[in-house]
Amino acid sequence: MRGNKFMELMAHKFTNWDFYFSPVTEGKILIIWRKTFVRVIIIEETNQYVHCVVKMASQRHAFSATFVYGLNTMEERKRLWKSLPRFTFPAKSWVILGDFNAIFTVKDRSGGKPVSKLELTNSSQWLARNQVESLKSTGSFFTWTNNQDGPARIYSKIDHVFTNEDWLDFFFPNFTAVFRWETVSDHCSCIISTTTMENMGVKLFRFYNFWTEHQDFKEVVLNSWRKPINGTGLKAIYLKTMRLKHRLKRFNRDNIGDIGVKYQEAKDHYQETQLQDQKHPRDHGFQELAKAAAVAFTIQEHMYHSFLAQRSKITLLRKGDMNTSYFHACLKKCKEDNRIATHLTEQGRLIDKFPDVVSHFLDHFRSFMGSPSSTTVKINLQCVELVQDLIKNYGRTSTSPRCAITIDLSKAYDTVDWWFLEDLLNSFMFSYEVYIGRIMTCLKNTTYSLLTNGRVQGSFKGEKGLRQGDPMSPLLFVLIMEYLTRSLQLEFSAATGLHVNSSKSHIFFGGVNAADRQTIAHEIQLTEGTFPLKYLGVPMRPTKWKHEDCDIIIQKIKMQLHTLASRHLSFAGRIQLIHSVLFGLRNYWMSIFVLPQSVVKEVEKLCCGFLWGITSNRSKIHIASWKKVFLPKSYGGLSFRDGSNWNQAILAKYIWAIFEKHDLLWVKWINSIYLKGSNLWNYKLKPDSSWYWRKLCHLRGKFNLA
Repeated sequence: MRGNKFMELMAHKFTNWDFYFSPVTEGKILIIWRKTFVRVIIIEETNQYVHCVVKMASQRHAFSATFVYGLNTMEERKRLWKSLPRFTFPAKSWVILGDFNAIFTVKDRSGGKPVSKLELTNSSQWLARNQVESLKSTGSFFTWTNNQDGPARIYSKIDHVFTNEDWLDFFFPNFTAVFRWETVSDHCSCIISTTTMENMGVKLFRFYNFWTEHQDFKEVVLNSWRKPINGTGLKAIYLKTMRLKHRLKRFNRDNIGDIGVKYQEAKDHYQETQLQDQKHPRDHGFQELAKAAAVAFTIQEHMYHSFLAQRSKITLLRKGDMNTSYFHACLKKCKEDNRIATHLTEQGRLIDKFPDVVSHFLDHFRSFMGSPSSTTVKINLQCVELVQDLIKNYGRTSTSPRCAITIDLSKAYDTVDWWFLEDLLNSFMFSYEVYIGRIMTCLKNTTYSLLTNGRVQGSFKGEKGLRQGDPMSPLLFVLIMEYLTRSLQLEFSAATGLHVNSSKSHIFFGGVNAADRQTIAHEIQLTEGTFPLKYLGVPMRPTKWKHEDCDIIIQKIKMQLHTLASRHLSFAGRIQLIHSVLFGLRNYWMSIFVLPQSVVKEVEKLCCGFLWGITSNRSKIHIASWKKVFLPKSYGGLSFRDGSNWNQAILAKYIWAIFEKHDLLWVKWINSIYLKGSNLWNYKLKPDSSWYWRKLCHLRGKFNLA
């Protein structure tokens, strides 16, 4: 619609509305607002965005808003990424939204060409340098489709909403973006709405570690515990624990109070006594008051930081770095991510009344955890490396016919039938008095409570399932899987109450023609999968790892680096984060495979930029070379581990396990299939060896028997 026609439409149909029709963007961006409630001031515009300030009548503060329409090619969008960091912000709170025509993670496209590293470079760098994060969203994950039929169909997430930390700080903590498909466009519509949170339910009791620092804590606990109770054994312990819980709640309310307010009061009192001591430098009384205030403030400060560390769940910082701003940022991020305010039905209707949202979730969990299974059948009586070796020939056309099936059980722990489990334990000849009776008593007395936004919203009695986090549950589930391996028949679901999740279960073929593959997949009602397959979260393929298989490592590291909280870390905090989190993530993957050198270098580049900092489009000055950083602290380094050498050192444990003939399934497999009694150091590789075994054999040259 041309500008003149649109102005005529607005004048006749929308009399109380105002608009801005950007001529610079060639009509691609149109901003409309209600005159009575909103005021909009345009600050800057280019052919890819319009930047403005928005003041809403119901809000005390204004906010900056940037509406984006990214151009189609990466070269054209480079101007967009360069322009966005140069904005002026009359209002600190900032929201940036629109069609970026760009993706930010490898998961943002389904179908078509795989996401390449080049596509992510500019967008990821902008995300890191501008310290913005995606606004919490519901509805459709993908926001655009090409609407083509068959295998040519592509879905992408190219429409985004980002906000900065000030958006959460000021007045928009309850905003949510809702993406929904419309028939008039190949893009999803996006509605940003706010909800009023209702304090429904009972506030959950939480034990805070800083309570133990209080001088009266021990006395309160002992006095409550020593009082007599009408009961013995475990019942007495339960009743005493419940009584102690209520006593600690009173203790927190009456003795502790608001920990943040008490901390600020102690700080102000300490400052005041110091000033008084300066005015009376020879007065012993003021000196004693200053000392007492310093001690009280130190105790209160320690308690406050303990409170923040526990609430933010940050454990990586231990000594010398009391990053309160970092803790606060983590708290805000955690609260934003875990908040539930709306529910989108299967019909696409948004439910924003909180009582209705709570009712929906209660009914949902009660439907499969609070109702018994209808089982009809009675029972008739390590590892990544091994899987990698089993699929070694699946990519070859001349291999013998074979297939592999990955099975995912839907709600595995939550839907185990109790009667089946009791029959299973009996069939394994466990003693009823010693084991079965006690186990079933623990299971059948289970109750579940629904915790939403920090408050208990309701509860119901369990009728099936194993409790998550119970140390007994994994052992019981192993017995159930033993029954699966012994039966592997359709009766498994009817007996156990467990069902295969068809969307996550696949069959993989090697050396099987297309007609037979289709027939087999249809017969067992599973779709044919494509490599890489996921096993224990690790991508597996017949050939060696490709760079795109390792994108998950890069993306996880970037997620840690790009959080709003990370910018509050001091230099010591950044070092600790790299040690504990970033290199910990890298080392986990290195303990499984030999990572490509390009991935190792990229991880080190990300960590290097995070350590020294990045300003605009350039890294800050590196105080020391990256090689020196790898040295031990006694030699002037930071004790970081060099990626290539550390990867080889970690994988040496597999060579040692083979040499020592450890009692491991994978070691037995290697000795049976490859070595066949020969010495590891004299073994000669064969053409049909898996790529993983080849990599390990090549590492032999890095080590010797001594």
